[in-house]
Amino acid sequence: MVFSSIEFLFYFLPVTAAVYFLLPEKWRNGWLFLTSLFFYGWGEPRYVALMLGSVAAFYGLGLALERRRSKGLLILGLALGLGLLFVFKYADFALETVNGL
Repeated sequence: MVFSSIEFLFYFLPVTAAVYFLLPEKWRNGWLFLTSLFFYGWGEPRYVALMLGSVAAFYGLGLALERRRSKGLLILGLALGLGLLFVFKYADFALETVNGL
């Protein structure tokens, strides 16, 4: 499902928005979290586990940073986030460039 597809525009988005505004405020973020997982799982189900793992890791790092403000934890979180971004977004480009040289 892509943002410009019929499924997204006429089914997914209206249902998601309607339920969001009907839910009590304390449940809204959870609803958006679940619908986001569904949206990305629709396109590539094997990445849902990766997303759940990264959310859990970053949530844990956030809690640890709240308890103990540490530059090491901050650097670890940044390295993990940028590392995941690089691997899943830029690794193919980097490998093609290196192979082309």
